[in-house]
Amino acid sequence: MKFIIIFFSFSLNTYARMLPESHITAPLTVKNAKLTEARFNILIDQVVNSYRDVFHEYGMHKLMVNRQWESEKINASAARGSNNTFLMNIYGGLGRYEPITDDAFMLILCHEVGHLIGGAPTMKPQNNISSEGQADYFSTAKCFRKIAQKYPEKIPPKADIHPLAREKCRDTFSKDQTMKAEICLRSSLAQESLARTMAMLSENEVTPKLDTPDPEERTFIIFNGYPSPQCRIDTLFSASLCHRDENELLDLKKYNKGVCSVPNGDIAGVRPRCWYVPRID
Repeated sequence: MKFIIIFFSFSLNTYARMLPESHITAPLTVKNAKLTEARFNILIDQVVNSYRDVFHEYGMHKLMVNRQWESEKINASAARGSNNTFLMNIYGGLGRYEPITDDAFMLILCHEVGHLIGGAPTMKPQNNISSEGQADYFSTAKCFRKIAQKYPEKIPPKADIHPLAREKCRDTFSKDQTMKAEICLRSSLAQESLARTMAMLSENEVTPKLDTPDPEERTFIIFNGYPSPQCRIDTLFSASLCHRDENELLDLKKYNKGVCSVPNGDIAGVRPRCWYVPRID
């Protein structure tokens, strides 16, 4: 009995991390960092304050956000603790890492929010936080769009937007949805920044791209662990094209609530088969 109690307590406080652990770090002395400590805190405030009331709708009793600017770790993590405490760790190394832009940093924060309220599928056996793939999906389908509408930023005129993103974002969002189309383009730039980050941290010479989708079609959902880097970029890009309202709440027990899905009759914006298998709630 003692062993079971210790294991259960540990499980409740196991953090889901945006990125696999890496020996690469970003010290305080890094020269090419795009984020200052002040900007690091501003972006965290924007995301956390935008979702604080929503967290309460999911039963949150307490929110703990640990801003560890001096940490060299390039990551962020989230968990649900005992008594429905929502926990987030944001490490300064992430903000200082050279490929990370403001929007890529915000996208990663949104991924951590997604672990807390991103809906099914969930990580096993706890079933109290969303899986990695689902947190990725939530980050662009819901959170990035919500924050970017509240805190709009102009895309730099010389930004190198991928032709596929330009085509899909314009086709998905009609002329009366110009803001959402612009946010979709912003999101694509953040995704490419994150793709470079994942490739550099894994020391992989192949960088995931928007137009090179993972061809694998799984026969089972990846509940625990990370989909392939390319699959994750596929998920982020597809989710950014989902037409569902960004304020629509998701459910940790329902796979198709608030998302674009095959059972809902959607074609665009669905979770890719490289990690997800369509199922009926």
